[in-house]
Amino acid sequence: NGVKCFGYSSLKRCNAKIGINGIDLSSKSNKKFSLNLKENPLTFNTNSISSDSIESSDYNEEKSSILPPWFPSFATACLGGLLFGLDIGSSSSVLRILGTGLSEFGTLDPIQLGQIASSSLLGAIISSASIIFIGDKVIGRKNELQIASVLFLVGTLVQSLSTSFPIALVGRVLYGLGIGTAMHVAPLFIAETSPNNLRGRLVSFKEAAIVLGIVAGYAAGAFYGGSNNWHGVFQSALPFEFLMLGGSLLVPESPRWLALRGRKQEAVSSLQSLQSLDPQAAAAQVDEMIVMSGGSPDDKEDGGTVDKLKEIFNSKYNRRALFIGLGLVLFQQLSGQPSVLYFANRIFEQAGMGFEAALIIGVFKLLMTFASAFLVENPNFGRRSLLLYGNTGVSISLLLLSYFYLGG
Repeated sequence: NGVKCFGYSSLKRCNAKIGINGIDLSSKSNKKFSLNLKENPLTFNTNSISSDSIESSDYNEEKSSILPPWFPSFATACLGGLLFGLDIGSSSSVLRILGTGLSEFGTLDPIQLGQIASSSLLGAIISSASIIFIGDKVIGRKNELQIASVLFLVGTLVQSLSTSFPIALVGRVLYGLGIGTAMHVAPLFIAETSPNNLRGRLVSFKEAAIVLGIVAGYAAGAFYGGSNNWHGVFQSALPFEFLMLGGSLLVPESPRWLALRGRKQEAVSSLQSLQSLDPQAAAAQVDEMIVMSGGSPDDKEDGGTVDKLKEIFNSKYNRRALFIGLGLVLFQQLSGQPSVLYFANRIFEQAGMGFEAALIIGVFKLLMTFASAFLVENPNFGRRSLLLYGNTGVSISLLLLSYFYLGG
């Protein structure tokens, strides 16, 4: 009728208060107490042991691994960001090659080159606008990742194997549909599957994945650029697309998305697999997700898009946050900084530095992105300082670029 414990780890797993001469061996305050339990095993009543604690300990030990359980979900979402960045870098290289007039498309004028650069963004606008109304309500995060992966894959094959300019544009638009879908789901999926204490940093690393893709695209351009093989530049995305497709088939659905659709038990199971929680702790977190979203643990579904918009615009604080966020995104694009990335190969080539020098921009941008990812949670630095310093640097850089490019 008793249990024999043969070491401190056993006492810790049992989570029972075991006392000898008034000393509580399970107390953290008595870690330095030593006793040879192998030679003098202790016997105590099993009624003092919490079965829930034993189950929780067993569950966590079984789930232990080298990589945290949320890492595959994080990596899969980051691949969507990497493929977006890869399109920016590879497009820059392809635009340089097509601009020479040595491709099967013949000589392309500036309007046609602009269409090659911007048609993927047209696809991104279409898919991101559409996914707002059907993504949250119908598709789900995991399905969005799968759809984005397929669109990336199909778009790459069409644009890289095209033999005419119109077909290349179709492939660019298809790839852009994947960009819009991936950029909608990636930050949401990372935030909803990551531990609370790592959420901000991991979402920042998604931005680092985009920049890493830009570097990879510039590197592909440098590798294939000497032979003017623009097909190979685009096809360099294929390994990452297959990885993303495989990951999207294997990762669990977002627990928060499931919880807000009344699928609480599925949400609990998903959270257990993502964060190695015992059933009770996972269920408590799922209830907290529902309550934090304005519902109750017994709600079957969250509100629709109209209700969410009312919640945003009826609050002065929410309206202000929305306008600031939209303004940051809008002015980031209007600043012209993305155009520099798309045409970096041609800019450096015309400057006499060689198109391979575009890698310098990519590497420097990657280093600064990693730095900001670590500083974003730093209480002595934070988001506002990053915003002010970053915008100042962008403004100065663009002014200098304009001055020197115009022959100043």
